[in-house]
Amino acid sequence: MKITPVGKAALLLIFLTLWNAVNGGLNTLYMVYSAVASALLFSLLWLWLSSALIEAEATLPDQIFAGDSVILKVKIRNRSPLPAFGIAAVTRSTRTPLGDIGSRSSLEAAIPYRFTRRGITDVTDLCLELSFPFNLFVKRRAIAVKRTAVLPRLIQISGKPRMQEAASEEVPKRGRGMGDELWGIREFRPGDDLRLISWKLSAKAGRTLVREFADMVGDRVTVRAQGR
Repeated sequence: MKITPVGKAALLLIFLTLWNAVNGGLNTLYMVYSAVASALLFSLLWLWLSSALIEAEATLPDQIFAGDSVILKVKIRNRSPLPAFGIAAVTRSTRTPLGDIGSRSSLEAAIPYRFTRRGITDVTDLCLELSFPFNLFVKRRAIAVKRTAVLPRLIQISGKPRMQEAASEEVPKRGRGMGDELWGIREFRPGDDLRLISWKLSAKAGRTLVREFADMVGDRVTVRAQGR
């Protein structure tokens, strides 16, 4: 719970009216003091009751890259019998108004969030903010976000590669084809190429067997990097 500048002004008003009422004996000042103090206590009590049973959870995208702004899907549940007004989602640098949520109801919203660093990240600065009524106090509730892995920043590479320690080789595709690497042995079927018959295995097995080969497609590039 945090007091706002308006709340500080209300506290100052309470002190001044009470001081002048005691010293001057004016009933009007006592009435002003009572009204401001009642508004302060009512605001504090309402804010505490309305925020006590509010839950929020954020869902992250499947892939997050460092430096990108992503959209977090936030689901808010209000289990309190009191409605909550003027809800906002706040971070260290942004504030996104979300509107109102009725008693025992839910609300879904999309909140922008920027991940600045790569690696395993805990989102600790995403909160719900409530300040109703009178904006005298601010109450914040943390939004539950699962720990996530932020991938390195995407960099566009142009021009000719300068890698000296790169080696390429043909790799077999996972499927039958006409390559040079043996895929498997099976029985001869009408229409098979006679050159694929394995006469030695056929003689041992007592039936005609043919060889199948893996299809060769593309290149596999291995890059060796040294340093940090």
